[in-house]
Amino acid sequence: MPSPNEVLCGPSSAAQSVGFTWTFIGTATARDYPIILKAPYGFRITETVSKCASGTDTATIKIDGSAIGGSAHSVSSSESAVTRTSSNVVAKDQDVIVTMAGGAVDPQITIKGVRT
Repeated sequence: MPSPNEVLCGPSSAAQSVGFTWTFIGTATARDYPIILKAPYGFRITETVSKCASGTDTATIKIDGSAIGGSAHSVSSSESAVTRTSSNVVAKDQDVIVTMAGGAVDPQITIKGVRT
């Protein structure tokens, strides 16, 4: 049976690359938003990308409540990518959330990574 990501995105090179996208319709408020609940497999986050329709916000990506390495995103209508090199390993069944400060309209976060 293919993994959920392979069903959505198709198999990647040796099924090693992964990607998840979170989109919120409306204006984000200051709180946590789940991106992945109980990860179906372990993976290492290599990059996160953010953008919104309007407004500005700060987004912090967390694994089971702990912020991943690298800076928080300054979310705006310009696409922003942050390379992740530390505290970025997600184990099977862990949650990945984004903590928004509030203010972005229609924010989007994409997580790119490699299966472990």
